[in-house]
Amino acid sequence: MSAEPGGPGIRLLGPALLLCLLSACQTVPPTAENDLDGKLRQKILKREVSYATKGRLSLTTLEATNQASFTLNVDNKDLVLQLSGPFGVGAVRLEVIDGQGRVISARHGDIKLQNTQEELTALLGYPVPLDAIRFWALGLAEPGKPAQRTMMANGRLLSALEQGRWRVEFQQYQTVQLHRGEDQYSVELPRKVQLSSPEVRILMVFRHWRF
Repeated sequence: MSAEPGGPGIRLLGPALLLCLLSACQTVPPTAENDLDGKLRQKILKREVSYATKGRLSLTTLEATNQASFTLNVDNKDLVLQLSGPFGVGAVRLEVIDGQGRVISARHGDIKLQNTQEELTALLGYPVPLDAIRFWALGLAEPGKPAQRTMMANGRLLSALEQGRWRVEFQQYQTVQLHRGEDQYSVELPRKVQLSSPEVRILMVFRHWRF
């Protein structure tokens, strides 16, 4: 898979998003026509879509709060989450490629995981919802698992979501321009999302998208 935004198969978004990025992507009120269309949504839920996003996050445990820049690359079923900056442990790369989990960091070295979620939690000391985050980042519930949804007033976008041991709060949305073949249209994607479990709270601010 292409591990970096802008790799093969990923088109740069149009000038509307660039303007949004330069103006710090101010939150806009959702409108009925700004939504993932049905075909694209189904491809996402089937893990048949590639996208990349980046931004900033803060991670709070019982012991400390750390901040980092992140890049999330999703290529169909594969996923890479790269963390860098003052994160307490330096740069960290978390990935699931062909079903194989892996952690690469200065502290832990290069570790392959057999049971990705359980081993990752034991290694870091707190859970990171690697598989679910690919859907939550797009304002969708993880498919195939029970979910309690709270919708925004328009009845279309998620305001909050509870899945498993996680509560996900979609605090802000932003308008993003998507290119699909010859078509271009606007969708509302999350800008600020908070993921909370008993062990950890993760606040993610998404500032750039590429499909």
